[in-house]
Amino acid sequence: MKHHHPKPATDDHGRAHDHRALGRSRLRLAIIVTAAAMVLEVVGGLVSKSLALVSDAGHMFTHLFALGVSYLALSWSERPATGDKSFGYYRGEVLAALVNGITVLAVVAFIAYEAVTAIITPHAVRTTEMLVVAGIGLVVNVITALLLLKAGKDDLNIKSALVHLVGDLGSSVAVVAGGVVMIFTGFWLLDPILSLGIAAVILVWSRGLIR
Repeated sequence: MKHHHPKPATDDHGRAHDHRALGRSRLRLAIIVTAAAMVLEVVGGLVSKSLALVSDAGHMFTHLFALGVSYLALSWSERPATGDKSFGYYRGEVLAALVNGITVLAVVAFIAYEAVTAIITPHAVRTTEMLVVAGIGLVVNVITALLLLKAGKDDLNIKSALVHLVGDLGSSVAVVAGGVVMIFTGFWLLDPILSLGIAAVILVWSRGLIR
């Protein structure tokens, strides 16, 4: 007669540990890639005179923060829970959220001011440069989402970060589409209009941080 021995609990623990390690490594890579794309969009926006591109970089910033929070949550979940440490982590998370909320408000205010100024006195946008950089940003968002997709199936922290990235994909697609429209129509007002739309999206996505 064959005897079936139960799997050691350490096997399940080891698999869970490996899964979290994979999630952390993918989140870390996503943070690095997103940060690089954000800087590229800021520089590209200034060079191409596209406020929509700079606004998309601002949107990336809010999601970069979400990725960072998810990464820290995964890291902290592996540490032994104690009352003092848990309280310290909570305070750190609250402080980080407060700083991020204030920064988001500043970014939105800047975008809104520049957009209104551009609507009053519209200017031409260097659409070729804008489209190249916006296209790179879109590709980066797709790659980052794919990186997290597999790791996020069983982890709420990564799923949360993935939801933010899907939102960022939407604004990147809008910027690319806006660039194409401006190439064929010369309707430069579309750039600040897109910027106001992205600013509104940033506020909606970040409302939990600035309440």
